[in-house]
Parts: sequence; C-alpha cells; structure tokens
Amino acid sequence: MQKSIYMIVTVIFFALNFQCGYSMPLEKQMKELQIAKKNYKRDVKKCYEYRQKELKYVDPTGDYALYHRTYNIFKNLFGVLIGNEMDINTDILEDWELDDPFADQEYPHPVDNDLEFTINEVNARTDIDDHQKRRLVVFLKNRQLSIQGRDNPFNREGFKKMMTQVLVDELQNGIVPKYGTPHRWSDAVYEDEKFGLDVVFKFEKILVALAGGLTWIYMTTGQERPLIEWMLVKPKGSLMLHDIFRKSYQLNKGDVYLTLLTIENVLAKNFLIPNREKLPVTQRLRSYVSGWNYNCDLFGSWYHLFGMMLYGYVTGEFSSSMIGRIEALGSNVLSRWGINQTQKQWANKKGGSFGKDLADIVRKKEWKGFVSDPVMNLSPSTYLDMSEDFRDRLYIPNDPGFELRIINHENEMSEIDYLVLKSKEKTLLGCTVEAMIVNDSGGTIYSGEKEVFKNIDLKKNRSTYLPYMPGFGDEHIGKRSRIFISNCSNDPRSYSFEKF
Repeated sequence: MQKSIYMIVTVIFFALNFQCGYSMPLEKQMKELQIAKKNYKRDVKKCYEYRQKELKYVDPTGDYALYHRTYNIFKNLFGVLIGNEMDINTDILEDWELDDPFADQEYPHPVDNDLEFTINEVNARTDIDDHQKRRLVVFLKNRQLSIQGRDNPFNREGFKKMMTQVLVDELQNGIVPKYGTPHRWSDAVYEDEKFGLDVVFKFEKILVALAGGLTWIYMTTGQERPLIEWMLVKPKGSLMLHDIFRKSYQLNKGDVYLTLLTIENVLAKNFLIPNREKLPVTQRLRSYVSGWNYNCDLFGSWYHLFGMMLYGYVTGEFSSSMIGRIEALGSNVLSRWGINQTQKQWANKKGGSFGKDLADIVRKKEWKGFVSDPVMNLSPSTYLDMSEDFRDRLYIPNDPGFELRIINHENEMSEIDYLVLKSKEKTLLGCTVEAMIVNDSGGTIYSGEKEVFKNIDLKKNRSTYLPYMPGFGDEHIGKRSRIFISNCSNDPRSYSFEKF
C-alpha cells in the first residue's frame, strides 16, 4: 500500500514538474511570455540585444527572441544565395577574448616551407644520380601544395573509445557522468494558441538555435568563459578533440549535455566573424581533418563537428544524420559554388553518430567495465583515420625505363582486363606494385580504388600481366594511370611513373 502511494506521488510530482517546464510554474511562464511579446513587438531590435546571463532551462523571453531572430536568419540566407552579404554583427567579442598571450607565436604548420635549396640547385648537383634528383625535385614541389582530403577522417569505434576513456579517467576525480537536461521550448509557448502553432515550434529548440549559430545567446551554460580562459593559456595549435572535451566535462561536473553545449557555445560565438580563423580561441585548436599540408577552415571543421555531436546526443543518430546531410548540402550551396568543403561535410555527416554513441555510453553506463588504456585511446591516431593516400594528387617522380599497356576486354580480344607492365632496364624481383587507374567518367584518379599486387617479378624486357578490376567500362579507362613499384627483394629503391 505504501509502495503504491509512493509511486502515485512520484508520478504526480514528475507530471507537475513537466507541466511547469522544469522549475518555473506555468502561470509565471505565461506572464513572462506576454511581457516579452509586448516589449519586442514595439521594438523588434530588442530581440538582438537579448542575452542569457546564466544557465536557464526555462526561458519564455528567450524563446520569443529566438523565434524572431530565426525568421531574420532565413532572410539573410536567401540574400546570400542571390549575392548579398550576410548581415553580420562582429562587435560581440570582449577585450579579454582578444587578448592573446601567445600573439607573437606562429601557428604550427604541417610542413616548413622555408627551403634551403631550390629545384635548380638540385638539378645542378653532381653528387647524386638522376633517380635521387627526381625525388628531391618532387619533394620540393609537394612541399608547396595544400590539398584537402577526400576521405572520412574519423574512426567511429576509436572515437567512442576516446570519449569513454575521458569519462573513466575523471571517475578518479569524483566526476560521475550524467546525461543532463536538454533545452526545450517553454510550456508557455504551446499554451499560447496562436503563437504555439507557428512552424518554428515544430522543430526542437536545440535545432533552431544550432541552425542559426545562436546557442551561445539562448542556451548559455555559465562555463564558457572558464573554458576560453583555459584555452588561451595553451600554445597555438596544441588542443585536440579529447583535450577540449575533457576540460569542458570537468567544468560541467560530469553533465555531458552541458559539456557539449559549452564547447559549441564557445565556437558558435565566432560563427559569423569574418576573421574567425585568426581569433585567439581558434588558433588554440589543432586541425583534425585529412589533408596534405592543409590547415584551411580550422574553425568550420570544429564548429560543425561539435554542433552535430550535440544534436545527435539529444535526438539520436537518424535525425542528426538527416540534418547533417542537409547541412552538408547547404554548406556547399552557401560556399558560392566553388569552395571544396569535403572535410567539413564529413563532420556534418558523422558528428551526429558520435553524439548518439556518447548518449549510449552515458545512459547505458557503457563506461562500466571499460578496459582503460589512456595512451592508446587518447591518441589521435586511434580516433582519427589519417591513412588517406595523396599520391593521386601529388607530383610523383616519372622514372624512365618502364612501359605500361592496358588491355581492356571491351576493346581488345581478351576476356580479362590486364595491366601489362615491362621493365626495360633491369630485372626487379618480389616487388609490390600499386596501380592507380582512371576508371570513371570524370577522368580522375582516386587512390582509394588503387590495385595492389604483391610479390611481383618484373623481368627485364619481358611483359608481366596483372589482372585488374576495370570499373565501369567507360572510354576514360586507362587513359591515365600511375604506377608505384617498391619493396623489391633485389633493389632497395622505389620507382614510379605516369601514363597519359
């Protein structure tokens, strides 16, 4: 009997708590909303002056201000599509956020381009042979390139281990992971018969705020400044994903929802600032994307990743995946039809799944029984995939002494497609041969589809037949190929050449 009474009282308590919107009575919410509507209707610009000063889950005034700003966002985006400039307010950063204690420090670049010798100097050298010269020249040329990767830079299983490792580590500091309480529209919004029927309120509040880069205004956690201050005393380019996640988690005392929201807020504040790549906060971040000597759009890759992680954490993988793909399409449209944003799109597409994984770790307590290995699990090589092969886009040494012919069964009397490879100057034994062959209608080479042959003998002036997958039988097949020969048992050198 007592147990039944207890259960009834508990259900009533939670029902009332839900109706009251976490902690604010519905009557008080309605009164606050009416005041906001009255004040902002007289001067809509006041919506842009609104700022949450502390963590506040129920905020009818903020809901009304966000509602009006959302419509202006749509107007701005339409203007961008027809060539107008975005309506940007850049006067939002305080002096302390711009004060960089490492202002004189250069951001670390993947490759030092201060070369001590030139291509002409290499060609004039007499102490090395032509084989070495070709490789030095290519080395110098490739140092000048900056290439954005095509491939997914993430390892999902490794990413999950990284997040779990941070949670497990902090148990030693007395911090136990909590799911948290995601923000939602106040109940007063839906009690207003006319206002609550607006299409904006059909979407989650978190989605509306994320879409406009406005979480830092309407969903403050109170831990943004401590996180920024911690970041600013770190050297430039020193902070990786697990570093930021851990510090925010510590500041939010194990509330994982607020952990992600705090990071997103720190980044979102700089969303529309033209020189955001050079801001002190951005300069603390290290690039995680796949690329060759590539540091472009450092801000965008981090901002989109944590935004999608936050949304995936709250809504799950299906919703976040759909929104991520829409966001990826939208970013391409807003890039003025010419900027390659491949790596940022991977953040859009994959971030939601990482958020969903994190929610499972917390809700299902998957961190219990986790095999801790901080050195391995917190290494970027574990949760990132940097294995992309850029030799399809780099300069390569074009070594003489080799011939390549491609037999396509659609064009010649053969039922199997072959690469016919010949070494004209020497015999090479037990080699690894890698072949990158154009096999699509675009006429481009893609290293992700290269053929690899092991233990191949290339006899001098004799043809070696290597079967390969031809792709789509297009007229471009075999028009351009790159061949790489290495690991030969009788020759320590590597060779490469290109056929057009």
